[in-house]
Amino acid sequence: MRLPDPVRLDPPADATLFAALRSAARRYRGNPGGLEDTTGTFSREQLCLRAIGAARIASRLSAPNDAVGVLLPNVAGTLALVIGCSAVHRVPALLNYGAGADTLNEACRAARVRCIVTSRSFVDKAGLAPTIARLEAPVHYLEDERAALTLSDKAWIVAAGWLPKLFLPGGDRERPAVILFTSGSEGMPKGVVLSHRALLANVAQIVSMLALAPGHVVFNALPVFHSFGLTAGALLPLLTDMRGVLYLSPLHYKQIPSLIRKAKATILFGTNTFLAHYADHAAAGDLASLQLVVAGAERLTPELRARWQREFGIDILEGYGCTETAPVLAVNTPGHNRHGSVGRLLTGIEGRVVAVSGIADGGSLQVRGANLMSGYLRASAPGCLSPRAQNSGPAGTTRVTS
Repeated sequence: MRLPDPVRLDPPADATLFAALRSAARRYRGNPGGLEDTTGTFSREQLCLRAIGAARIASRLSAPNDAVGVLLPNVAGTLALVIGCSAVHRVPALLNYGAGADTLNEACRAARVRCIVTSRSFVDKAGLAPTIARLEAPVHYLEDERAALTLSDKAWIVAAGWLPKLFLPGGDRERPAVILFTSGSEGMPKGVVLSHRALLANVAQIVSMLALAPGHVVFNALPVFHSFGLTAGALLPLLTDMRGVLYLSPLHYKQIPSLIRKAKATILFGTNTFLAHYADHAAAGDLASLQLVVAGAERLTPELRARWQREFGIDILEGYGCTETAPVLAVNTPGHNRHGSVGRLLTGIEGRVVAVSGIADGGSLQVRGANLMSGYLRASAPGCLSPRAQNSGPAGTTRVTS
């Protein structure tokens, strides 16, 4: 029996992150929204222009198809750099600034990172100078690169802002949009290549599954070098009619509850560990504005779920995903929240569980959908994209084991 085709929620064939941002900027012009961080509030129009400026800098530092390391904190400028790099066919490789130099060098070798872009201010505040000194790839500081922009560069940025189709290369949803890194069970970091198609499809799937309405405010302290923080925490509000609030670290347990209150946030993404600490430090009313709290990345304990219900009147929605699926695969929803489960597969994702020899109650989850990665990059074969594990399904369809 032939399986039905998955529901397709991915954007038109030429849609890219930059095209999606420009479209959102036009569609929601004048609406409250955009991104807020510790440095200010930025409209989507401003972020488009910043992305074009970042594209010019990336073009000066690298060639088309090069991987550019991004070693920056959770701020709007980081998103602008990521989108700007991909707009000129450079591939931003998002580096975990909490990892040591050896791990970062291994990741950069796997992805053949041409250079690393960071901020002198960030390096100083985060105490990263010893790590930076040991990196093998050339390191460039945004402060220096902005100061080096010529009048010609600035004129190009302004012109590209008005007529991007004349100044930026054409879009292709299958081109790599980002490289994220995961060690999985292997210990060594490997690059996960996510296309524009995968990221935009997962945003659309999340919107469809959670039936999100305009006006929501997403508070995101999860780092954008993790797929949960990038797709759900940053791209979701940026590309839809919502407002996003980026915060520097999920580890600032004492500050975050009051910041949620100040932002009047309605959506919070987190892990069991982080949500437990936020509950520990929340004063009366700090979390009163929240309408949806979604937990992922680790198991949600019954004790924490009961505590949030008892103290804050919030029934946490547990979900599941992995970097290779951009990342969200399944999530519980309001009204369909089955405790102890990770919910239903998102719209447009098909899955099955295949028995694993020797494990009586275990199985291998195999999924297909528009949000799947393009493949892995490994240090054993630098820059070579190894395809995801595949096998033929009942209708000759392709599935990935995650």
